[in-house]
Amino acid sequence: MLETLSLALNPIGPEGARALAHALRHNRALAVLDLADCAIGDAGAAALGAALRANTALRELRLQGNGIGAVGAAALADAVRINPVALR
Repeated sequence: MLETLSLALNPIGPEGARALAHALRHNRALAVLDLADCAIGDAGAAALGAALRANTALRELRLQGNGIGAVGAAALADAVRINPVALR
């Protein structure tokens, strides 16, 4: 099973992040996801945050260099607050 996925430096944008978020809702194996410098912005971060509310497998999410502002950061923080297993 795939446990680590790096898409760093690939301009997947918010749409790519939304597609990954959809997959993360059903993920039971992926533990590390590297999306550094993928241009996901707040919209992509919000989509990932929504997925993390139900995900119990992901332990590390790398998001540096994505232009995530207060809105995206708040969505991610809410996900971790709601799902204390996420990213632990």
